Amino acid sequence: MTIEPVTELGSGGALRLPRARVVPLSGPPASYTAAVERYLTGAGIAKSSARIYRISLTTWGWMLAGELAPTGPARRGAKPPVFPVTAIDDPALPELLAELAAARADEMDADTVNRELSIARKAIGWWQRQGWIEGDPTIGIERRPAPPDRTKALAEKQIAALWRLDVALREKTQWKMLYESAARTDEVLCLNVEDLYPQDKRGKITAKGGATEWIHWQSGTAQLLPRLMARRTRGPLFLTDRKAPAGTPTLDVCPETRRARLSYRRAEEIFEENTRLLANPLASPDDIEDLDGWTLHRLRHSALTHDAEDGTSTPMLLARSRHASVRSLERYARPGVDSVARHVAERDPAARRRTYIRADQGFKIIPLPLWRVSRSHPYRGLLGTVHHDLVQLDERLREARAEWAGAHSRQAPPLERIVLYIDDLDRCPPARVVEVLAAVHLMLALPLFVVVVAFDPRWLLTSLEHHDRELFTSRDSTSGWADTQEGHRHGARLPGQDFPDPLCGPADHREKAARLIRALLINPDIPGPEGPAQPADAGGLPDAQEPEAPTPRTASVPAPEPVGDLMPGPDADPTPVQLQLEEAEIAFMSQMGGLTRTPRAAKKLVNLYRPARIGVDPGDLAAFVGTEAIRGEHQVVQILLALLVGSPDQAATVFRHILEAPPHQQDHRSTARPPRRCPRRSQAQAADLIEQMTTGRPVIMDTAVYQQWCPKLARFSFYTRNLTG
Repeated sequence: MTIEPVTELGSGGALRLPRARVVPLSGPPASYTAAVERYLTGAGIAKSSARIYRISLTTWGWMLAGELAPTGPARRGAKPPVFPVTAIDDPALPELLAELAAARADEMDADTVNRELSIARKAIGWWQRQGWIEGDPTIGIERRPAPPDRTKALAEKQIAALWRLDVALREKTQWKMLYESAARTDEVLCLNVEDLYPQDKRGKITAKGGATEWIHWQSGTAQLLPRLMARRTRGPLFLTDRKAPAGTPTLDVCPETRRARLSYRRAEEIFEENTRLLANPLASPDDIEDLDGWTLHRLRHSALTHDAEDGTSTPMLLARSRHASVRSLERYARPGVDSVARHVAERDPAARRRTYIRADQGFKIIPLPLWRVSRSHPYRGLLGTVHHDLVQLDERLREARAEWAGAHSRQAPPLERIVLYIDDLDRCPPARVVEVLAAVHLMLALPLFVVVVAFDPRWLLTSLEHHDRELFTSRDSTSGWADTQEGHRHGARLPGQDFPDPLCGPADHREKAARLIRALLINPDIPGPEGPAQPADAGGLPDAQEPEAPTPRTASVPAPEPVGDLMPGPDADPTPVQLQLEEAEIAFMSQMGGLTRTPRAAKKLVNLYRPARIGVDPGDLAAFVGTEAIRGEHQVVQILLALLVGSPDQAATVFRHILEAPPHQQDHRSTARPPRRCPRRSQAQAADLIEQMTTGRPVIMDTAVYQQWCPKLARFSFYTRNLTG
C-alpha cells in the first residue's frame, strides 16, 4: 500500500489526505466466476460451507451483472452471466443493485436474503484486500429485519404423520437420520458410506470450520441404513436416481453405481413436495401445486425442541446440536405448542389434586391422569412412578410398531403385547394380595399388557374383606365391613369387579378328584404291565422274568469303570421299584381324593405318597401293596396322608388319638369324628368319608399299623411336627 503526497489544503485550512490505494499482489481474475473460486480457496472456507457460499455468490453474480436472479424451477440449468470482476466498480451499479436486492427480498425469506448479503460482503471485502476492486456496491443495502420464527418445530403428531408417508427408501432414511441425529442437512448429504459406523449408530462428518465431528442416530435409521447402502462400501451415501453428468467432481460420484451425490436443492424439493398436505391439513389435494411444504431444517429444529421439552440439559443440547454458544441454541430450546398445552393442563386447579373421593361410588379412590412431563415428578409415589414408566414403554413400543410397519421391514416385528401370568395368589397374605390387585389395575389400563391371574376366589374375597375392614370399620366394631349395613348398601367388592373377564372352574367333587389323582399317578412314558397285576411270590417280590443269560458278545465287553463323580449310565433304571405304583394303590388313592378340597391338595397328596413309599424296603413291598385277599399297608398311609392334607388343622388331634389308643383296638373310626359339643365340619366330612369307604370293602383298621405310620407321616405337616417319631 502506498500513500500519495499532500498537494493542497482542504476547505477551512484542514489537511486533505488522499485515500490509500492498495497495490494488487497479482492480476485480477478474468471473470467473476474465477474470482469466486479464488475467494473460496484463498479465504480458507471449509468444504462443508463452500457449497453454500458458492450458491449465494452465484445468486449475487446475476445482480452484480444487472439482472434479477432466477428462483424456483427457472434456476435449474440457468447459466450465470460472465463478466469481469472489475465491473463491480461501475459507479451506476450501487443504485441498480439496491433495486434488484429489494425485488429479491420480496420473493425470498429474510433469513436467506440476509445470509446471501453477508456472504457477498465477505467476498467483496476479500477482493478489495487483494486489490482487484476498490468499491463496495452493497454499502447502501440494509439487512432485512427477520421476525423471530416461533413455528419451526413440528409437533410430535406431525412427525408421526411424516413417518407414515409412502416415500422412497432414500427419503425415508434421510429424514429419519436428520430427525434422530439433529444434524444439519448439508452435513448429512455430505456423508460417505465409509464415514458410517453402523454398529455404534454414529457417523463422522466435517462440520463448520473443517472440524471432524460425530452425529448419532437411533434404531429407526439403523434399520434402514443396510437396505439403503445395498452392500456398497464407499462413495456418497445419498445418491441421485440417474448417472452423474460429465464434469461432476470425483468425490461426488459413487464408484460402484456411477450415480451422483444428492444435492441440497433436490433433497429440499422432494421434502417440500411430499409435505404440502401435511403442512396444510385443511387444503384440498387438488390445490397441492399452490401449497408450500416444510423445509428439511425443521427436522433438526424439531429434534432439538423435543429434547428440550423432555428436560434434556443445556450441556447435552449443546453437544447434540454442536452449537458454540447458548445464544445460538436459544431458538431451538423454545417449547412448542403441545408442551405449553401440557404445562397449562398440569397447573389446572382441578387436575393438581392427585386423588379425590366420591361418596356416591362407595368412597373409591380414583387416580387422576399423570402427564408425561411434570414438575411434581420427583414427588410421585411408587404407583405413580411405575405408571409413568409403563406409559413411556407403551408409547415407545407403539412407535416402534408403526415404524416397523412403515419401513416394510423383513425383520421380525417388535414387541406388541406382554402377557403376564400370576399364579399362587392365594398363598400370599392379604396385604400382598391387595398390592398385586393394584399392580394388575395399573397394567390393565394400558393396551400393552394382558394379565392372567390364577387364584382361589375364597381367599381373594377374604383378603379384600380384610383390607376393607381396616379402612371402613371402626375400632370398636368386630364384624366385617361387607356384612354391615354400610357394606350391603355400597356393595361388597367381588373379584369380577377387579377382573374384567373371570373364568371360574367347576367345584371339586369325588369323581373329579379321582380323575386328577389317577392322571397324576399314571406316567404315559413308562409302559405299564401287560394284563392284571401278578400276585407276589413267597419271597416277597412280585413275579418277574429271569434275566437273560449274557451272550458271548455282551460277555466279551467289559463294563466301564466309574471315573470320578459320574452320572449313572443309560442302563440305570430311572424308576426304582419303590416308585412303581400298583393298580391297587392308584385305585385306592383315587377314592381317597374326596378328602382333598382343592386340586392343589390332591397334587400334594400324590407328592407326599411317593417319599413315604420310597422308604419301604424292597423286601416289604409285597406286604405294603397287598393283594385282593390280604389288605396292604398302603391303605393306612393313604388314609393318614389324606387326613393330613385335607384337614391339616384336625390331623394333629386324629394322630394323637391314634397314638394314645390301645394297640389291640381294631376299629378306630370314631377317633376321626369330633365330639358333639364342638363339631368341626371338615373333620366330620373326613369321618363320614372314611366310614363310606370302609363299608363293604376290605380296609385295614388295625390300630397298631396306624400307630406304626403316624410318627413317620407326621413329618409331612407343620401341624403334626410334634408327633414325629
